[in-house]
Amino acid sequence: MERARLYVSISPDLAPEREAIGRAVASLPVDVGWEVSYTPSASDPNAMDPRDAAHAHVYILALGEDIRAPMGVEWDSARRARLTPLALLHDGPRTPAAQAFEKAADIQWTSYKSAGEVTRRVQAALAQALLDRAPVFGLSTTEWESLSGWLKTLQAPGAAEGQDERSGAGESGVIFAPSREAGKGGVVVGESRKPR
Repeated sequence: MERARLYVSISPDLAPEREAIGRAVASLPVDVGWEVSYTPSASDPNAMDPRDAAHAHVYILALGEDIRAPMGVEWDSARRARLTPLALLHDGPRTPAAQAFEKAADIQWTSYKSAGEVTRRVQAALAQALLDRAPVFGLSTTEWESLSGWLKTLQAPGAAEGQDERSGAGESGVIFAPSREAGKGGVVVGESRKPR
């Protein structure tokens, strides 16, 4: 079975959204391991290659006030790999560079006002990705049915915004599932970095 890979290209000003995305991953009702990578700071010498975005099962592009390196490389890699992003656009002021990127990206953006809105949208995108590739991730029939029902609840009109209080998954890392990686359930065990 393959571990699910999530790559998040995200503006540096969106720390609450990083946490919301981490909560979305942690709250999924099925036990799959996730490898989660976020845009590193430009000064991080151990950062993963931004072209690794091309190998994600789910790619999220979250644009806030500004766009900074290496977000452009991440986006270009994902685009070349023909990944359809969940493109989140914070409803707020943007720098001229961010405005230019928003237009040039030529994608359908989903606007939001608060990080709370992000959780449910990300949960739905992750659930759909797992359902679409159920055999790849080794989902059982029971897990598929559970995830499918959960997704319908998320997509129901008037569904409440994600209110899960779990946190701490706003950095790159690996989240192991209990039944797939014994003894490591639900824990971010390390930052996802290039080998030294």
